[in-house]
Amino acid sequence: MLLRYLPDAETLALRAPHALVAFGGWVDAGSGGTGGVRHLIGNLNTRKLAEMDSEEFYCFTDTRPLVSVVGGTERAVHWPHGEFHGATLEHTSDIVLFVAPEPNPKWRTFASVMLDGEQAL
Repeated sequence: MLLRYLPDAETLALRAPHALVAFGGWVDAGSGGTGGVRHLIGNLNTRKLAEMDSEEFYCFTDTRPLVSVVGGTERAVHWPHGEFHGATLEHTSDIVLFVAPEPNPKWRTFASVMLDGEQAL
């Protein structure tokens, strides 16, 4: 399964949404794109709707997972992946926000899955 919808994703009814897409990596110009989208995710009333599986699209020697320490004793691994967030906006069309590291292999498949996911939301 390349795209996993979260259980309550269908309860957010988006009206003619526009999409804003940002990729991390060398094309991101100092996190300008992903930082902007993450800012909107954090400051709008958004809901996470879906995630793309990372296994097909990332070479983990190029796009490495991040590790954090939880509770001072346990490690948590954060694998690179794409995320869809949705927000209803009061006076305009709603918005779907997508943020992900730039994929390494399978760009066409990545783009197809991403576009299918946006259309389904």
